[in-house]
Amino acid sequence: MPNFKVYLGDGVYADFDGYYIKLYLNDGIKDHSTIMLKSEVIDAFLKYKERIDNERKRHLSNNP
Repeated sequence: MPNFKVYLGDGVYADFDGYYIKLYLNDGIKDHSTIMLKSEVIDAFLKYKERIDNERKRHLSNNP
C-alpha cells in the first residue's frame, strides 16, 4: 500500500491504514493524541464543516 502520511498544518498529520484515517499530533519527537476516523465519521465531520462555512458566509454577507 502506498504511503498516505501527510502534514495538514499546525502540527497535525494524517495517515491511512486501509480502513481508518488516522489524525495525530507530532511535536518533531513523537506522535501524540491519535484519533482514528471511520468513513462515516469523516462524512459527519465534513457536513459539520459545510454548516460552519455556510454560517460564516451568511454572517459576512449580512455584515459587510
